[in-house]
Amino acid sequence: MKIILTGATGFIGSNFLKHAISKNHQILAIRRNKNSQPKIYLEKEPLWLNKEIDEINSDELKGYECVIHLAAHSANTPYDNI
Repeated sequence: MKIILTGATGFIGSNFLKHAISKNHQILAIRRNKNSQPKIYLEKEPLWLNKEIDEINSDELKGYECVIHLAAHSANTPYDNI
């Protein structure tokens, strides 16, 4: 399955990402920038889209079958005051 994943660098998203890749799903993982890394080691990298969610063009998402939204507000700095 071809999946778009938000929150791929968070704890839950990183674990979901590792599992989905191990099951041979094709993942387009969205992250704010290339410095944002998953919380756990990945044996294989997904296709990363390094953009804020409001900067994504709909053409970049064509061909995917579903979206799994795991991005969430964080209580950690620097996002704790959003």
